[in-house]
Amino acid sequence: MKPFSGRKDVDEVRNIINSKNIKNIRFHSFNTASSIRLNPKDEDLIRVGIGIYGYSEIDNIFNPPKLRPVLSLYTNKISTKKIKSGSRVGYGGVFSSTEV
Repeated sequence: MKPFSGRKDVDEVRNIINSKNIKNIRFHSFNTASSIRLNPKDEDLIRVGIGIYGYSEIDNIFNPPKLRPVLSLYTNKISTKKIKSGSRVGYGGVFSSTEV
């Protein structure tokens, strides 16, 4: 099964559920970003996520609401690790090391 890739896939799932006459199904395909960019009027629930803390990852071209952070996080470094060149680190492996 392929992963969801957008509104078309969600609509396809809704159509399948409706054709099987299944009742009491709630849909929540919207997160913070999609609820700002798109109209979530057909959604039963929205996974607000980071938006509940006053943050948005939406580009300004989408005219996002003026959110204000509701908290701050401070910490001290607790460790340093050596990794091999080319190793990926972080959510989704966003950072890739270039030195040993």
